[in-house]
Amino acid sequence: MRLIRQRITTFAIFAGKVAQRVAAWFAASRYDARPLPWRDLFRLAIPLWLITRLLALVVTYFSQTMLLASVVQSPHGGSITLDSLINSWGLWDGGFYGHIAHDGYTRPIDAGFWPLYPLLSRSFDLLLGDGHVLVALLIVSNLATLAAFVLIGALALHEDDSLDAASRAMKMLAAAPLALFLVAAYSDSLFLALATATLLCARRGAWRAATLWAFLAALSRPLGIILIVPLLWEYGRRIDWQHLRKRFVWERLPRAVPLAAAVPLGVGVFTLYCWQTFHDPLAWMHAEALFSHVAMMPWDTIGYTWQQFWALPPATFEQARVLIDVAPLVFVGIVTVATIRRIPASYSLYLAGLLLVCLSSPVVGALFPEALVSVGRYLLAAIPIYIVLARWMHRYRWLDTLFIGGGFALQSLLMAFVLTGGWLV
Repeated sequence: MRLIRQRITTFAIFAGKVAQRVAAWFAASRYDARPLPWRDLFRLAIPLWLITRLLALVVTYFSQTMLLASVVQSPHGGSITLDSLINSWGLWDGGFYGHIAHDGYTRPIDAGFWPLYPLLSRSFDLLLGDGHVLVALLIVSNLATLAAFVLIGALALHEDDSLDAASRAMKMLAAAPLALFLVAAYSDSLFLALATATLLCARRGAWRAATLWAFLAALSRPLGIILIVPLLWEYGRRIDWQHLRKRFVWERLPRAVPLAAAVPLGVGVFTLYCWQTFHDPLAWMHAEALFSHVAMMPWDTIGYTWQQFWALPPATFEQARVLIDVAPLVFVGIVTVATIRRIPASYSLYLAGLLLVCLSSPVVGALFPEALVSVGRYLLAAIPIYIVLARWMHRYRWLDTLFIGGGFALQSLLMAFVLTGGWLV
């Protein structure tokens, strides 16, 4: 315990010094002088975060006890342990991330899982004492979820200038049916927090900070590519890109180079690492092929999914499983089109990029029974959707019950299904 306390103290001192330098660097790049009420945002986010973690714990407890009772076929069931509760959240990707965090990239298939999440988790594992990889993964995932709550609230506050809007946006994220993956040992919460930070800084004109967060987002998931166009659009909007003949505009254009290069640089760093480790710079792309991902035009993916859905037996689990991914895709697509003139153009570009990526890399093969597997989870990163839904909830109060109550009910159902061995990637 003394060694752990010493490590934590040393890390805290180092982190404090780094935070001071980073804060000064960020402040030097701030364009929008309006301060954000971070203390109020944390006051809104922390209770919500704690309640949702408690809900996950309750569902985990009951699902594990019911599973144990069904396995031993006894009305008394058996006793569950703390380890079994923790291990139940490792799920599928957690096994890969745990291996990488503990042993590094030793297999070509590992390259399909990007490095920032296991790297941060390895740091926590060392602080806790080697051998607590899953706990470290869960700590990073859930702390990133807290950061995502705060940042999405900050983004909603920036757009609507209301703490009430911030609170509603946070609740929308918390109640997303597939937000259970923001509890598990997955990198989705980390990417969500970094992408939100990128958009927030871009909207506020903090270009240095936006560049850094975009770079880190690219190291957390390949989805980081969708940040390039929104970043450049926001920068162009700030310098009045429609009047490029102005001299001062040409002077400012070179400043867009770091913004444009942030995401490619992140991808390039991991590509170089793959080259050194596997002697294959595109190992991360080839790893996706091992999971049966193929490149396909979006309309071909839609047609393929349509045929696949109706070829399944009606009113079966197979069809319901497809809907878990297709329904969020359709919903986000409809909202994106419906709000194209009602939200900032950079948000529409971000959503369009996210939809394009989801539809351009379907799964075709025998490994998974559906083309759009995991797309519902990827769409947790549809950040502007939470702001739009928060506005709708303010305008139509009955949507509060529908979105929040219905969302948590479905989330709990899916959570219990996953924790009792159900397949939900």
